[in-house]
Amino acid sequence: MSDSDESSDHARDLDKNESNSNSDSDSGSDESSDHARDLDKNESNSNSNSNSNSNSDSDSDSDSDDVPALPVNSGDPALRTRAWLETLAVTAATGAALTVAFSDALAGTKLVLPVVLGTYLVLAATTLLYLNRQGRLQRQLAPHRLDVSLGALVALLLFACATGVQLAIENRAIGGWIFQVFLQLGDPRLAPGPWLGPAVLAVALLEELVWRGLVMQRLAEAHGPRRGLVYSTALYALAHAGTVFTLRDPSAGLNPLLVLAAAGCGLVCGALAMRFGRLVPSLAAHGLFSWAFVLFPSWRL
Repeated sequence: MSDSDESSDHARDLDKNESNSNSDSDSGSDESSDHARDLDKNESNSNSNSNSNSNSDSDSDSDSDDVPALPVNSGDPALRTRAWLETLAVTAATGAALTVAFSDALAGTKLVLPVVLGTYLVLAATTLLYLNRQGRLQRQLAPHRLDVSLGALVALLLFACATGVQLAIENRAIGGWIFQVFLQLGDPRLAPGPWLGPAVLAVALLEELVWRGLVMQRLAEAHGPRRGLVYSTALYALAHAGTVFTLRDPSAGLNPLLVLAAAGCGLVCGALAMRFGRLVPSLAAHGLFSWAFVLFPSWRL
């Protein structure tokens, strides 16, 4: 074989090796490119999942925030009709219970508060179902910091005002009205039994739950929060109208004490619930005020 042939074969071998090397390099480059694309794809999927989760959390938070603390006026005539029918039914039921409880037949017995308590237990269960259906149960009843302290302060102010008015006026009729209320619960001259305080507290808490948690909020759905407060306070006072006659004092005549107390307490507690968008402050205020008024009347101070 000649030298030129050997040189030519050697050149072909070099070209072949170089071609194989380039092929391997291109293959490696393709593999690197594919790997990079896979990484980009995985990163894109990861970002997509992250965004999806973020959007899901945002939607969840948005759904929670979409539920108002208190209902707003829907403007629906049918809803207004239902709201008034339901709230008038509550008014009639509680009014009947209060009239029976404060009648002469039950005066001085231990059945006075259980009659009212039994009625409010049924209505309270209805209230809880309503709040849960509206998505406001947890928000309305979850205590916040200082809620109970705020309610206690309002209760103290209510008690001071009620006692101060009674002592300042020193009207014989007012004394007779108050005495008639306490006669229903037993002999006012004797120390109250151990059952009286817890029973009064339980009635007051259930009463507040029903009137501010159901009646006021149903009327707020129909007419807006402010009118809901005014109308529910009026109905709350109306529910006590029967006691004007059943608690009549022989010398002082008709007894509007519970009606006036309901109007005042209902307006304050309703405004408290509306202002903070939850029931815990007004529950504490109503419960502690009623408890203090019954256990610490002015003649025992």
